[in-house]
Amino acid sequence: MLTVMLAFGLRRGEALGLHWSALDWDAATLKVTHAVKRVRDRTEPSELRTRLVIGELKTARSRRTLFLTPELVDLLTATALVWPRSGSQSDRPGGNTT
Repeated sequence: MLTVMLAFGLRRGEALGLHWSALDWDAATLKVTHAVKRVRDRTEPSELRTRLVIGELKTARSRRTLFLTPELVDLLTATALVWPRSGSQSDRPGGNTT
């Protein structure tokens, strides 16, 4: 994640909002559409005043598609093979089931 953040100048919340389904392995692109943000917790009295939520980016300009270099595709492929995740078969590099 740090490599992707540095390569594209992603904000911390944008990087934390990335998910495997945002990757298009064939086109070598990554869509940035969500971010993790801290919001006030107004649901019930609690010791915690804020909580983290994943939400869509505020502006259309913030939502973008990043074009990955071959080196980043290789790095993400290697990471995807060992990183636990949920999702469909299409979320896996090459559609592998292992």
